[in-house]
Amino acid sequence: MITPFKMENSSYEDIVSNIESYVEHFLNRGVLIFKSINLSAIEQENITKAFGSKLNWGYISMFHEEDHSFTINMFNKYNYSNSDILIPWHLENSHKNDRQIATTWNMIKFECSEESGTTGFVNTDDILAEMKEEWILFLRSATVTNSLNDSYNLIDDIPTKPKIEKRNALIPHRNTGKEILNLSPRFHQDALVSVNGQIPSLEEEEEFKLIKLWIEKTVSFYETEPAHWLKWSLGDLVVVDLSKIYHAVKGGFELGQRKFRRYWAYSSFESMQRSI
Repeated sequence: MITPFKMENSSYEDIVSNIESYVEHFLNRGVLIFKSINLSAIEQENITKAFGSKLNWGYISMFHEEDHSFTINMFNKYNYSNSDILIPWHLENSHKNDRQIATTWNMIKFECSEESGTTGFVNTDDILAEMKEEWILFLRSATVTNSLNDSYNLIDDIPTKPKIEKRNALIPHRNTGKEILNLSPRFHQDALVSVNGQIPSLEEEEEFKLIKLWIEKTVSFYETEPAHWLKWSLGDLVVVDLSKIYHAVKGGFELGQRKFRRYWAYSSFESMQRSI
């Protein structure tokens, strides 16, 4: 079981001076958690760029301060408890070919219980390791897209203008070359386009549905493991490989109680522009 790498006593200087060691942990675990190091925006940017220089992140976005107010206000999610999932499990913008490949989050305001707003992480390497070999062989030949019957993407009930982009169900990791899963963790959110370049048969459609249902159930099983959940505190820095980490957020906090600063990494400036 692959769980996030956690450092209880770290600092800006430690991360920068030991960046190669932390890059190795990033590639192995997919999530790094540095507890309570209280960074400035410039320090967080420098750390993001330090990882990017080692991992070939071509473009780092300007920082954005996030408090999930969009989700909470627009969809009336005020009464979600700290045991309810506020933002469902997702692979960041998995419906896009050009999307964020990594992120750094630094909690700059935290005035709620440590049991609130916990964030879950599941490494898709675990999902593939448990998957039947015949299903892996099937996915290697499969092309998919965002479900044509589903006009929602990252967060349940958030309408978007769907981009009908075809993508491979399995892709190589851009740094390691290791095969990674390129599917949403939710059953309804992907549609099978082709198998070996051909229109899928009814049998192949049914097999794909079985695979997606199994993925959703497997993620739900990992959801019960405390080791996969981060209890936030002020100043925490999290570095996430968005190409292969499923993540979710629980409720239990009110608007204004928590806020984190976020940088996004893209493969290139052009990739960032195409993702908009």
